[in-house]
Amino acid sequence: MPHVDIKCFPRELTDEQKTALAADITEVLIRHLNSKESAVSVALTQVEPDAWQRCGTVRSPRRWRS
Repeated sequence: MPHVDIKCFPRELTDEQKTALAADITEVLIRHLNSKESAVSVALTQVEPDAWQRCGTVRSPRRWRS
């Protein structure tokens, strides 16, 4: 573990772009959480704009409190 679920508005991404995104997110988690690559999972969920408020989004880092 960790698991990251990225929610975004629909967009056209190739498999190559999805793979690159997952690799970049995985690299950050390995570096900052000392995770193993085999333990990281990344999901990309595309959410229609009218459904955005219902998807339970997490606060952005600039609003996190220590």
